[in-house]
Order: sequence, then C-alpha cells, then structure tokens
Amino acid sequence: MIDILGRAGHLKEAYTFLVNMPVEADAIMWRTLLSACNVHDINDLSGVGGKVRQKLLELEPRRSGNFVMVANMYAEAGLWEKAAHVRNNMRDTGLKKMAGESCLEIGGSIFRFFSGDDFKLAYKDIFFLLDRLNLHINDE
Repeated sequence: MIDILGRAGHLKEAYTFLVNMPVEADAIMWRTLLSACNVHDINDLSGVGGKVRQKLLELEPRRSGNFVMVANMYAEAGLWEKAAHVRNNMRDTGLKKMAGESCLEIGGSIFRFFSGDDFKLAYKDIFFLLDRLNLHINDE
C-alpha cells in the first residue's frame, strides 16, 4: 500500500498509513516511501521526506545505501552543502557506497556484473547472449 500511494504521489497518505499500521514498519517500508519522496517531492525535505529520512537513518544507521539516497536527494534539490555533509559523515563513520550488481542466469550458469568492472574480454559474448535472450523473450 505504501508503494502504491507513493507511486501515485500521495506522500502524506502513505506516511499516515505507515505510522498508523497495527505493526511496526520496517526499514524497507520507510525506504520505499523515501524513494517516492525523492521522485515526487524533492524540494519538501522538511515535510514528509524529512520525517521519513530521519526515521530510516535511525532504523539503519550503518546501511550506506540509505545515506547515498539522502545525499542524492539533497544534491538533486541543489542543497550541495547538506549533500556534502552526508557524504562526509559516511566517510567519517567508515561507510562506503556498494557497487551496483546485476546477475544473469544462462544455461545453468550465473553471471555477475558489478558497476565499474572491466569486461573488455567478454563484451561481445555478453551482448550476443543478451541479444539471444531478447529474441527468446520476444518469441514467448
């Protein structure tokens, strides 16, 4: 429900739903709403987005992805000093941004790709397999 309301831009309703649930909301629910705040209301960092940001960082103070999301929200709103403060706080506490990862299973083999990896050797093979996968999906 939080995701549905958030995607529709009903941030206040999603927040109200979240805090009034009969069970304690977990970090995934808070992160989902923060993501919606990032999409729909980037400049309202003191309203719903601010409350959600604060709660998420309280729940998971060692999860670097939350800090990256918050820093990116500040940067997109043009609040460069606040974004830099969050990044510096990450560095000072030893948190590091994790590389993006994608996995692809083909023929029983799992291929893992990480952001920033050098795939010079396998580019042609990877794109050949992806083209075959696209053809197969289109046929289905």
